[in-house]
Order: sequence, then C-alpha cells, then structure tokens
Amino acid sequence: FSEPGGAMTYATELMRFYYESGYEIVVCLPLSSQQNSVMDVIRAFNIECVTIRERWRGFKHFWRYSPFNYLLDFILMYKTYSKIKPDVIVVSNVCPESYLGLAILSTPFISIQHTYHLFFKPLNGRSRFVSNLFYKLNNFCLQKIFKNNNKKIVAVSEFSKKQLLTSFVLPPENISVIYNYGLRNIPESSVTSEDDKIQILTFGHVREYKNPLFWIKVAKQVISTLPGKDIEFIWGGEGELLEECKQNVNTLNMNKKIKFIGFTNETSQLYTSASLYFQPSLIESHGIAVVEAMSYSLPCVVANIGGLTESVENGVNGYLLPPNNITEMSNAIITIINNEKIRKEMGEQSLQFYNEKFSFDIWKQRMNKLHENIFLNKNKI
Repeated sequence: FSEPGGAMTYATELMRFYYESGYEIVVCLPLSSQQNSVMDVIRAFNIECVTIRERWRGFKHFWRYSPFNYLLDFILMYKTYSKIKPDVIVVSNVCPESYLGLAILSTPFISIQHTYHLFFKPLNGRSRFVSNLFYKLNNFCLQKIFKNNNKKIVAVSEFSKKQLLTSFVLPPENISVIYNYGLRNIPESSVTSEDDKIQILTFGHVREYKNPLFWIKVAKQVISTLPGKDIEFIWGGEGELLEECKQNVNTLNMNKKIKFIGFTNETSQLYTSASLYFQPSLIESHGIAVVEAMSYSLPCVVANIGGLTESVENGVNGYLLPPNNITEMSNAIITIINNEKIRKEMGEQSLQFYNEKFSFDIWKQRMNKLHENIFLNKNKI
C-alpha cells in the first residue's frame, strides 16, 4: 500500500493480531508504506521493521509480468529472508500477484488477497498467442509453487475466491475465504443526529472503480426530489478524482449538501451520525467500509457486484442495485429516508448479519485455524 485505505488498515490490524497472540514479528516494508499511522503501531508493539526495495524499481517492463515477477520477488527478498529465517511468511498488500514468488521458499506461506483480481487479459496489446503463452506459463509455475498444503491464499469473499480460481489454475483447497471484519468492538449504540438532518455516508478511494461521479448524480437526484429534507451526502477518502469531484459539486452549487472531505480520522463519529451507507462501486472484492457501516446498525444501499452481495441482502439490511442506474439507486435511498421504520429494521438486520459473519471474534477464530493448519508448535512470524 502507498496510501491510507483498507489494505493499510488491515496490515496494522494483522500486526496487532500477531502481537496479541504472542508471536515474534518482523515487518518488511518499502519506504512508501512506512506512513506515520503504520509506524506508530510498529513502535507501540516494539516490532522490528526492515526496509525493503520498492518492488518495481529498476524493473519496469519485462520483470513486472507474471510469472517472471515471482523471480523478482525472490531476488528482492532473499537476503532479508536469509537473515530473519522466519517460520512462516505472510504477505498482505493491494496488488494480487505481488510477492507470490516468496511461496517458492520452503517456509509456510500465506498471501492475503485484498483486491479484486481481474480475469486474464492480453498484456499491453500483445498477440493472443503470446498472452495465452504467458497465461499457461504463469499457471504452470503457480501449480508447482502451491503444490504443498502449507502454501495458502486468503480471499476476502467467495466472489474473490472464484475470481482467483478463474484467473489462476490453483488447487481450491489452497484458497481460504476469511471475511474482513469491520471493528474489534461494536459501538454500544448508534446515536443519530439530534436535529432532523439525514446523512448519507460513503468511505473509499475517490477513484473510477468506486464510481464517485455517478455518486454525485445520485446525490443530486435525491436532494432535488426531497427539497423539504435536510440531506447531506458525505464521502471520506483520497484519490486521483478528488479534485474533479469537488469541482463537479462546485459547478452544481451544492457544496453545502454534497461533501468530499478527503482523508479523516473521524470515521466513528461519521458512522454514528449517519442515517445510511451508500456504495455504488463498479468493482469490489468485499467492501470493508460496508461491513463497518453494518456494525453501526446502518442500512446499506450498494451495487449488486462482487463481494458486496455477500454483505447486503436485498430488501433485508439494505438494497442491492445495478451500479449505474440512477433512478433505482435514488429511489432506494429515498425509501429509506422517508420510512423511519424501514431504516430501523434494516439497521438492526445489518448489525445481526455483522455479528453472524463479520465480527472480530469470527475473523480471529478463522485466522487461528488457518495458522494451525500450516504449522504446528511454532511461535515466530
């Protein structure tokens, strides 16, 4: 990771999990990942941190393609590996194929796949023959690398697992589904605003796949349809489309109603004061912010794509709708705004689903079981 987001949050929580479980931890990070909030956790837990080279530096073309990047991973990490001599290697990052090459080593290996893995596509306009050759060669290598039961991949949803099995030829038993958890401790109550303001909340990178420009159109439609309501749409997060989205809102003259607030540490306060959560993503492996919203008893209006369909049940704890249908998305949000009973019932169902599938205790149990399956009587990560 190179910026705040789900992968960075997960990495710090993973360190916390190992620390609290009594493991000895060595963290390997490039400089771009050594951000203040990450380093604060490392210092707090007295974890050894090794600086490693940026993965693509010096290898911008041939070496970035699988399976050749697996050899690059091995080259970049072998010196560090030889010095540390770990009992198990855990990889957690945003690029699905990054550091898979470390599975070549005899050490037990876990790779946590956070992001959506696209189906195989031709490489930069290469011929279909060359692309298929890369694909076959890649899968030949992966089958050799992951032939042992102590090499595991963690997918964050059943959808993500299916994508991995479509893109890679891997033994299904080597892929475990362990859902992200939203919060360690569930809020005691969801305290709504004292006034009549309705807040619709979204968290995520302001990037194309999160559909922020469409989000603005839905916000405008809802606000225009309910002129008598005090409605506020809030998006928290950074990204390359942030300034364009702000300018778009400026053009609409709706700055007081539609807000892009950038990165914020006040996520708990925003969840607490929100009336519902809205996520119209075009691509989503799981959607950790949706899970967090559920822990705050919020109904969720989301796109019916990817792992989102495993968190939200249409008409029960929210609505699953086509990601680019302004009318359906707007009507769903309006229905929840106008009906306090529906809003409350869906919020209660969100919390129930969270407790059943996405709590920290469930995540911890599954992580412990995963580690028990790959190594016995070892206590060093």
